[in-house]
Amino acid sequence: MRLALAVQVVLALTATTAAAQPTSGERVRLEIWGGVVATAPASGGSIASDYAPLMVSSPDYSSHAKQTLAVDAGWGRGFDVGANFFASRWFGIQSALVYSRAAISGAGNSDYTVDLRYVSRQPPDYTPHEYTTSSALAWPDTEGTMSCRSLSLGGVFRVGGASRRLGGSIAGGVSVSRITTDVRSVAYTVFRLGGHSTLFQTQHRVAISTADADALVRPYIGGDLSIRMNAHVAAFGGIRAEFGSPSNVEARPDSLVDPDEDAFAPEMSEVQHVLTLGPMRTPSARWHIIAGIKFLVK
Repeated sequence: MRLALAVQVVLALTATTAAAQPTSGERVRLEIWGGVVATAPASGGSIASDYAPLMVSSPDYSSHAKQTLAVDAGWGRGFDVGANFFASRWFGIQSALVYSRAAISGAGNSDYTVDLRYVSRQPPDYTPHEYTTSSALAWPDTEGTMSCRSLSLGGVFRVGGASRRLGGSIAGGVSVSRITTDVRSVAYTVFRLGGHSTLFQTQHRVAISTADADALVRPYIGGDLSIRMNAHVAAFGGIRAEFGSPSNVEARPDSLVDPDEDAFAPEMSEVQHVLTLGPMRTPSARWHIIAGIKFLVK
């Protein structure tokens, strides 16, 4: 990543002054940092569909289809930028922005089950008869991507003093996060009656998005350790964790994974109207591991 390369260049330029002790004059009032972030895997997410498939050319029918997907996020990568402003020697205000992107997986998805009851007129007598059909289709593992943007604001407590070579901080406050996912995929079925009331079933895979979901508000805690390279630059490493109960993020059908999957491709407006999705269940905590450079202003 370009950001990681920039961090390495700054470290190389400042390493020659690492042996010098920082000046013990004025205390550092402002710390501005940037670095790379690794987000720990999070399991336990899920998303479910539960809807009534359409049946073309038959007004007398009832239908039901459902399935549940596992949605687990793997290791994520991204960046973290922020600042600490110290109004006193030990206490201050912290603001931070973190972005990370991770691959989505999910094993052990439930079967896609479909039930249909309909009335049709079939040869040779063409009198109305009721028919039923049911199916259960094993569904492949979930795939996709998840990105998360979090803005944090809170208090910070300085550890080790403002002028020592080794130091650190402990922080906590409120984090506002927006999660955007591309989940592949759920099933979408349409029934049709052809000649002689022959039943046809078409099926498509539909990608799911949470791009329009509301932001999540959660508490966070974090901390870091730093080593002064010179009077104005320090290298640091730390963690930040966002906590809370498992949350529900609104999901919607986004696109057909393969419009040519079947000869009868539905319009997305139809899919979005018919396919009912439950909210995506997100894990209760996200852990971020951060490493980077701080710029110190007195």
